[in-house]
Amino acid sequence: HIPSLVRKNVADGSRVIKLMTSSAARTIELRPEEVAAAVAEAHWHEVPVAVHANFSERSIDTAVSAGCDTLEHGFSISADTASLMAEQGTCLCATSVALQSIVDKPGPVKQSARRNLVDRAVAHLPLARSSFERAADAGVTLIAGTDAGVIGVTFDYLPRELATMVRWGAPPVKALQAATCAAARALRRPDLGHLEPGGMGDVLLVRSNPLHDVGALTHVEAVVQGGVVRRLESPNRLSGLHGDPPPGQALPGTTSRSAGPAR
Repeated sequence: HIPSLVRKNVADGSRVIKLMTSSAARTIELRPEEVAAAVAEAHWHEVPVAVHANFSERSIDTAVSAGCDTLEHGFSISADTASLMAEQGTCLCATSVALQSIVDKPGPVKQSARRNLVDRAVAHLPLARSSFERAADAGVTLIAGTDAGVIGVTFDYLPRELATMVRWGAPPVKALQAATCAAARALRRPDLGHLEPGGMGDVLLVRSNPLHDVGALTHVEAVVQGGVVRRLESPNRLSGLHGDPPPGQALPGTTSRSAGPAR
């Protein structure tokens, strides 16, 4: 039935198929032939497949062996699986900050009656770091995600995710690529994630060089979306821009994304 479900989702407009092969909350594990059938069906329709596999090495091996496009979490990647990921182009979205957040602030998770998740996070954090290092050393493409929705983790944790990736051994440039061009390629969106003529013109301006310190991403000076300045913290720092809104206010102008080339 799994190929039929994939086919139905694609027919309904899905442009990414996501499978869950293991779960921290309950025991659930797809068989290798099920995962392989789902990936084959999605790829026949030219749709990428993301697979959620966190603590189970067997589930991770199954997902990667089936040829998934991205591995979500992957806290127990073996050396052989890391090599296969690099060889076939499977990306790793490690969501390191989610696991770190549970360990650092276990209270809210425990209050939700999910104490077992806290225990597993504490036990697996060193293994997750080793897994991340193993994948990075093997040349696996890293992409950035927060796993927002996990208790205590929100979408604005992305800079923290990049900082965690660097703390776990990724060069700052690889962390920045994980959130931009590498992520865009994984999403099959060649118009995003880079600055060149014909691109969307999405730009984030920060106060210092994030190649030296990714913490600079927490000090945003301006946001440009579709070639249009959407937010400007200190108007006097950017000359030649029209409008003079109070710091922290969005600039007036169009509300739709520009379809023109980046400027």
